[in-house]
Amino acid sequence: MMEERDFAKLVKLLELSTSDADHEALAAVRMSRKLLQKHGLSYEMVMEQMRQKSTQVAQTEITELKKIVYSQSREINQLKQGVRSGLNSETVFKPGNRFSGSIYHLKKFLLRNFDLQRHEREILENITTISPKSKEEFLVLICARRHKVTHKIN
Repeated sequence: MMEERDFAKLVKLLELSTSDADHEALAAVRMSRKLLQKHGLSYEMVMEQMRQKSTQVAQTEITELKKIVYSQSREINQLKQGVRSGLNSETVFKPGNRFSGSIYHLKKFLLRNFDLQRHEREILENITTISPKSKEEFLVLICARRHKVTHKIN
């Protein structure tokens, strides 16, 4: 087996062997041949070693990707069941219970305690001020109704 430094040198020599200058290409081929002989190797042996190494690397990467896919699959299944970070939103707040507080606190309550859809979360996070009977207030109320939160606004 060839050391990394010698392998890098072999790669550079093989790159030089494609030179348009015949003398440079010939010298590079001869030097690469001497380097291979020094290690008792042939071009075929080097290629076979590279193929085996790339197969091992590919198998390792496939194993790592399988682990990632399995982990993400478990996470997706948890999200489908309404579970996020080990907490079911039903255990935090039971639908039908009443929320009492300001519309701003209702917004924060929804963001903290419910597994909102991405677009709902984005809309609520972007609301900074909420005026009475404004579009923003109605968006918060619609989101609360969708998650079966009854409310009394103070």
